[in-house]
Amino acid sequence: MHPANIVSNSVIEGGEVEISLNPVDGATRKSTTNVTSLSYEELIDYDGHINVQISSDAQTFITQGDIGINELNWSNYRICTCKSGH
Repeated sequence: MHPANIVSNSVIEGGEVEISLNPVDGATRKSTTNVTSLSYEELIDYDGHINVQISSDAQTFITQGDIGINELNWSNYRICTCKSGH
């Protein structure tokens, strides 16, 4: 299981964890979370990004992606790789 969070600001800027999401299952590569603290409209306008970490005690990210107002800022994307099985 890989921790996932909605974090403030863009990927490049970094920020604080604002919303903890349900962990991503490494086998299925899926996670589902009902976010009730933000409406759909607020999420579209949100200045944030999503981080998925390798584990809760490491700051190694499996992936990161901008959301909300940052989503079309292609220069902010990073490519992360990890060994098969994570």
